Amino acid sequence: MHAPKEKKPNRKLRMQREMRGWSQKKVGLEIDTSKDMISRWETGERSPSPYYQAKLCTLFDRSAEELGFVVSSKQETTPSACTDRSFLMPDVDTQGVLPFISQAVSHGIITAVKELKELEEGRHLDARRRQFMQQALGATVASSLIPDTDILARLVRALKKPAGVDMSLLAHLELITKNNRQRFIRSQKSTLLLHDVSRHLEIITHLLESSPPEDANHLLCRFAAETSQLIGDILFNAGNNAQAERYYDVALQAAEECNHAVLHAVILGRKSFIPLYGGDAENALPLLQEARTQAAGTAADVVTAWMWAVEAEVQARLKNADGCQRALHQSERLIERGRSGEVSYTFADPSYSPFTQSHLLGYKGACFVRLQQPRKAQRFLNERLASMDETRIHKKSITLVDLATTFVQMDEVEAACKHVEQALAILEQTRSARVFQRVLAHRHQLERRKNTTHVKNLDARIESVLPSIQFQGAL
Repeated sequence: MHAPKEKKPNRKLRMQREMRGWSQKKVGLEIDTSKDMISRWETGERSPSPYYQAKLCTLFDRSAEELGFVVSSKQETTPSACTDRSFLMPDVDTQGVLPFISQAVSHGIITAVKELKELEEGRHLDARRRQFMQQALGATVASSLIPDTDILARLVRALKKPAGVDMSLLAHLELITKNNRQRFIRSQKSTLLLHDVSRHLEIITHLLESSPPEDANHLLCRFAAETSQLIGDILFNAGNNAQAERYYDVALQAAEECNHAVLHAVILGRKSFIPLYGGDAENALPLLQEARTQAAGTAADVVTAWMWAVEAEVQARLKNADGCQRALHQSERLIERGRSGEVSYTFADPSYSPFTQSHLLGYKGACFVRLQQPRKAQRFLNERLASMDETRIHKKSITLVDLATTFVQMDEVEAACKHVEQALAILEQTRSARVFQRVLAHRHQLERRKNTTHVKNLDARIESVLPSIQFQGAL
């Protein structure tokens, strides 16, 4: 009589779920199965089929090995649902890609893509994958990872052309475009996405250059707008304002080509961050006002509420307390009303909203910091920290720096240094150049106390974190 097979819990699968703060029920809903089935897979009672392995790989953005489905990536002869993802179509399981490729070939669509250097040099792809991963896992991201901006000139020309593209290929491109945005929202190291996202933009540009018919051209222009904005967001977070602005400008042109007013408005709102956080808040106002005009009547309330919150911070930086309060009131009213409407992919992920009552607390705190009302700011910032999803550590680091600034304004140096050191501990994980700039601005406010023990210790801590920051031209 055979002894029963010993159950081996899949701790890797469970860890990926718990790292995101997701319940078993949520994972089941995401991949169309039950909470009980997720539990059985995690406890080792059962193993997911190749079909569900592929879905889990896509959901968690991890390989089969990283999710505990295969013992070692060196077992090259063992087939797996998601051991090797497409280089040209990132984050999609290869079983799902093959039908699209074969269908594209049968319709002649592959001719629009095969000029790509990656396909022409296919025998070198494995070596290039390894080379990129070695670069990505280093302490900093090399400047060569900034997308080749020649693609912008080509995209601008392609947007002006009115060619057949198979609808299944367009559906696949849409899936990747949405998935890239979700990866950015959930990622703590967004610069590592640049490679995949810039390659995706190149594919879209090649298809636009093939002069697709009007309906396909319309969709491709939207994917181009969403993807260009995403690259702009990544570059802005990495501190590269000049390159970010170039991508935002092309994204605006693409959104105009596909006549998507709300997407156009969201891009304008993101572009306003460049002057807002670059010391030129006055020039952010026209962008936000145009964004609200574009979004009027069609955008979901969450989109417009976010725009009002950004304007509130602009008004606070301009020391316009009345204008700031009016903008905060408008934002809160819209969040409470919550009317549905059109959104861009930035606001489309049902599992994560980029603007909620908790986010508004952070904006309120930031506004009162700028208005030199530290006690009021502390109340909102502490509420923000208490209500914040623990997985959003990037946002937490921003809130901690704002909170530290309130203690500087109250001349409480020890408390100020304590909070900014907590932000620096998070920065060792996120490597955000943008937040590191906030830390340096905070340190400048402490200059008159530079000889105190607390500030000297802070300087040493800043110096220790510096090598891990992904600058991308931030300073």
